[in-house]
Amino acid sequence: MSQPLDETPVPDSPASIGWGAIGDAQQKLILDHSRNPRNSKSLDNPDLNATEVNPFCGDETTIQAHIKDGVLAEVGIHGEGCSICQASLSMLSEAIQHMSPAEASTLSATFQRMMQGQPIDAEDTARLGDLAGLISVRNYPIRVKCALLAWVALDQGLQPFLASS
Repeated sequence: MSQPLDETPVPDSPASIGWGAIGDAQQKLILDHSRNPRNSKSLDNPDLNATEVNPFCGDETTIQAHIKDGVLAEVGIHGEGCSICQASLSMLSEAIQHMSPAEASTLSATFQRMMQGQPIDAEDTARLGDLAGLISVRNYPIRVKCALLAWVALDQGLQPFLASS
C-alpha cells in the first residue's frame, strides 16, 4: 500500500485506461457493486427510511432498515445514478448490516472523513474494509459527492435513533 500526504493508506494498483487514477482493483470493486448491488430490495414497514438526491447529476439513493434488538437487522437499498454512487450505496448496505445505529454513524463519519481528504489511521482503514477502496475517487473531486450521497442519506435516517440513545 502507498500513502498520500494525509497518511491514509491507499491500495496499490496500476491505473487503467478510461478510469485514470482509479486502479484496476478499485475499478473492479466499483463495477461489481454497481452492476450487482447487494441488498437491492424494498422493505415493508422499515424503521429507517431515507432518500437523498443530487439534483445536479440525478443520482438518487434510498436506504431502509429494520432495527431489531438495537441493530440494523435487515437493510434494503434502491439507487439510480452513476457507478460510483451505486457502488458506494451497495457497499454501505453490506457494511452496516448488524451494526447498531451508533456504530453505523461512526462508520459513516470515518468514510466521509476519508472521502473529504482528512487523515484516517490504520484502525479506521481496517474498520472501512472494502470501502477504503473508494479512496481513489478522491482523485476526481466532482465525483466525491457521488460516493457520499448514500452516506448522507444514512446519516439522515439514523438521526432519530441516535437522539434516543
